[in-house]
Amino acid sequence: MASPGRSARPGLLSVAVLLLVGLLAAGCGGGGVNAGDLNVYDLDAEWALGHRLASDVESEVPLLADPAATALVDRIGQRLAVQTELADREWTFRVVDDPAVNAFAVPGGHIYVNTGLIGAVGSEAELAAVLAHEVAHVEARHSTEQLTRTYGLQALLAIAGAGEGLLEQLAVQVLGAGATAKFSRDAEREADALGVERLASAGYPPEAMAGFFELLLAQEQRRPNAVEQFFASHPITEERLERVRELAATIEPAAPATSPGQPALDDVQRRLAA
Repeated sequence: MASPGRSARPGLLSVAVLLLVGLLAAGCGGGGVNAGDLNVYDLDAEWALGHRLASDVESEVPLLADPAATALVDRIGQRLAVQTELADREWTFRVVDDPAVNAFAVPGGHIYVNTGLIGAVGSEAELAAVLAHEVAHVEARHSTEQLTRTYGLQALLAIAGAGEGLLEQLAVQVLGAGATAKFSRDAEREADALGVERLASAGYPPEAMAGFFELLLAQEQRRPNAVEQFFASHPITEERLERVRELAATIEPAAPATSPGQPALDDVQRRLAA
């Protein structure tokens, strides 16, 4: 006779398989941007997971202790976040004291931008373009969708109670504490397109994303080490640049919101350079 533990496992597995089949048939990403996308996390679980992962990230990277720089990034980021379908969620924007040109997102609305990137941009609109791309990754829920695709059945077993803490362990394995997560080519395309839309709806010129990509391609020729991190997680090609240009040409920006604008960025860049 099988032990109670062994007899329970097939039943749990069957439930998980049925759940997975149902999810594959209908998707569970919700409506709007995520309609039909497969994701075993609901939004509350994703935001809770993101909070834990953000704590891990912030224990490993040096956050910049400069209120003006943090305020600048937060102001731009919040202006973009309110344009998303997740505007009612809490979003945080932080500055990492790192000279590499890079930015990254952690699920649950946590966005990080390096001082090296702030120093490299030529305008507030270009900085907004970077943040819009990262905001789009969060809005499209690319991290937890990636987790679901990689560990779908195991994640469902964890949700069903197969192992306390297993789901979080799997998430950490996939996301690599946030900073090193690399998305698929399709996810990058979606973040480009959605980011351009959010950029325009926030009142920024949508062509600013193409302008930032051009800046990065130029930097790659002159200072490849400075942009190595960004290109590792956000590969930029001429085809991708042209697609963003074409999309921007079809979108009219909203009336710009009142903001300190370029002088605030110039002031922050001067202090960072010093």
